[in-house]
Amino acid sequence: MGASAPSLGKRLRYYQASIDQVCLDKGCDYDALGASYIIFVCDFDAYGKGLPAYHLERACLEDASVDVADASHWLVLNACAWDKDEDARRSGLLNYIHTSKPADDVLVSKISCAVKSANS
Repeated sequence: MGASAPSLGKRLRYYQASIDQVCLDKGCDYDALGASYIIFVCDFDAYGKGLPAYHLERACLEDASVDVADASHWLVLNACAWDKDEDARRSGLLNYIHTSKPADDVLVSKISCAVKSANS
Protein backbone atom coordinates (compact mmCIF):
# COMPACT_ATOMS: atom_id res chain seq x y z
CA MET A 1 0.00 0.00 0.00
CA GLY A 2 2.85 2.44 0.74
CA ALA A 3 2.35 5.41 -1.57
CA SER A 4 5.16 7.91 -1.46
CA ALA A 5 4.67 11.60 -0.74
CA PRO A 6 5.15 12.66 -4.41
CA SER A 7 2.52 10.26 -5.74
CA LEU A 8 0.14 11.19 -2.93
CA GLY A 9 0.55 14.88 -3.77
CA LYS A 10 -0.25 14.19 -7.39
CA ARG A 11 -3.30 12.15 -6.37
CA LEU A 12 -4.51 15.10 -4.28
CA ARG A 13 -4.00 17.41 -7.27
CA TYR A 14 -5.82 14.99 -9.59
CA TYR A 15 -8.80 14.65 -7.24
CA GLN A 16 -8.94 18.41 -6.77
CA ALA A 17 -9.06 18.92 -10.53
CA SER A 18 -11.79 16.29 -10.86
CA ILE A 19 -13.89 17.91 -8.14
CA ASP A 20 -13.48 21.38 -9.59
CA GLN A 21 -14.36 20.28 -13.11
CA VAL A 22 -17.63 18.69 -11.97
CA CYS A 23 -18.57 21.59 -9.68
CA LEU A 24 -18.23 24.39 -12.22
CA ASP A 25 -20.43 24.51 -15.29
CA LYS A 26 -18.96 25.76 -18.54
CA GLY A 27 -19.06 29.55 -18.74
CA CYS A 28 -19.68 30.06 -15.01
CA ASP A 29 -17.68 32.53 -12.98
CA TYR A 30 -14.91 30.98 -10.89
CA ASP A 31 -16.47 32.52 -7.78
CA ALA A 32 -19.15 29.82 -8.15
CA LEU A 33 -16.60 27.23 -6.96
CA GLY A 34 -17.32 26.44 -3.34
CA ALA A 35 -14.92 25.18 -0.75
CA SER A 36 -13.66 21.63 -1.22
CA TYR A 37 -12.10 19.17 1.19
CA ILE A 38 -10.01 16.14 0.31
CA ILE A 39 -9.09 13.85 3.17
CA PHE A 40 -6.74 10.89 2.80
CA VAL A 41 -6.54 8.48 5.72
CA CYS A 42 -3.31 6.50 5.52
CA ASP A 43 -1.89 3.68 7.61
CA PHE A 44 1.59 4.98 6.82
CA ASP A 45 3.40 8.29 7.22
CA ALA A 46 3.17 9.80 3.74
CA TYR A 47 5.57 12.64 4.49
CA GLY A 48 7.86 10.98 7.04
CA LYS A 49 7.61 13.70 9.69
CA GLY A 50 5.75 11.65 12.32
CA LEU A 51 2.75 13.97 12.41
CA PRO A 52 -0.73 12.54 12.92
CA ALA A 53 -2.21 15.11 10.52
CA TYR A 54 -0.85 17.12 7.62
CA HIS A 55 -3.03 20.11 6.67
CA LEU A 56 -1.96 21.14 3.18
CA GLU A 57 -2.91 24.52 1.76
CA ARG A 58 -1.64 26.39 -1.25
CA ALA A 59 0.53 29.35 -0.33
CA CYS A 60 2.77 31.99 -1.85
CA LEU A 61 6.38 31.00 -1.20
CA GLU A 62 7.65 34.57 -1.48
CA ASP A 63 5.19 36.10 0.97
CA ALA A 64 3.15 33.96 3.37
CA SER A 65 0.73 36.85 3.96
CA VAL A 66 -0.61 36.50 0.40
CA ASP A 67 -4.04 34.86 0.65
CA VAL A 68 -4.37 32.44 -2.26
CA ALA A 69 -8.07 32.06 -1.37
CA ASP A 70 -8.67 29.02 -3.57
CA ALA A 71 -10.94 27.45 -0.89
CA SER A 72 -9.39 24.00 -1.33
CA HIS A 73 -8.36 22.12 1.77
CA TRP A 74 -6.30 18.95 1.85
CA LEU A 75 -5.81 16.78 4.90
CA VAL A 76 -3.61 13.68 5.04
CA LEU A 77 -4.03 11.63 8.22
CA ASN A 78 -1.32 9.28 9.47
CA ALA A 79 -2.88 6.45 11.49
CA CYS A 80 0.59 5.29 12.62
CA ALA A 81 0.93 8.47 14.70
CA TRP A 82 -2.45 8.13 16.42
CA ASP A 83 -0.79 8.34 19.86
CA LYS A 84 0.73 11.74 19.04
CA ASP A 85 -2.59 13.35 18.12
CA GLU A 86 -3.80 15.90 20.67
CA ASP A 87 -7.35 15.68 19.29
CA ALA A 88 -8.82 12.80 21.33
CA ARG A 89 -11.62 11.99 18.86
CA ARG A 90 -9.32 11.94 15.85
CA SER A 91 -6.75 9.97 17.84
CA GLY A 92 -9.39 7.34 18.60
CA LEU A 93 -10.33 7.10 14.93
CA LEU A 94 -6.69 6.84 13.83
CA ASN A 95 -6.02 4.23 16.52
CA TYR A 96 -8.96 2.18 15.22
CA ILE A 97 -7.69 2.45 11.65
CA HIS A 98 -4.21 1.40 12.73
CA THR A 99 -5.12 -1.39 15.18
CA SER A 100 -8.76 -2.33 14.38
CA LYS A 101 -9.52 -1.83 18.08
CA PRO A 102 -12.54 0.43 18.57
CA ALA A 103 -12.05 3.36 20.92
CA ASP A 104 -14.52 4.49 23.54
CA ASP A 105 -16.17 6.85 21.06
CA VAL A 106 -19.65 6.70 19.56
CA LEU A 107 -18.53 7.49 16.00
CA VAL A 108 -15.66 4.97 16.07
CA SER A 109 -18.02 2.33 17.51
CA LYS A 110 -20.48 2.97 14.68
CA ILE A 111 -17.70 2.74 12.11
CA SER A 112 -16.47 -0.50 13.66
CA CYS A 113 -19.99 -1.99 13.51
CA ALA A 114 -20.37 -0.90 9.87
CA VAL A 115 -17.00 -2.47 8.99
CA LYS A 116 -17.95 -5.74 10.72
CA SER A 117 -21.29 -5.75 8.90
CA ALA A 118 -19.67 -5.07 5.53
CA ASN A 119 -17.09 -7.80 6.10
CA SER A 120 -19.68 -10.47 6.95
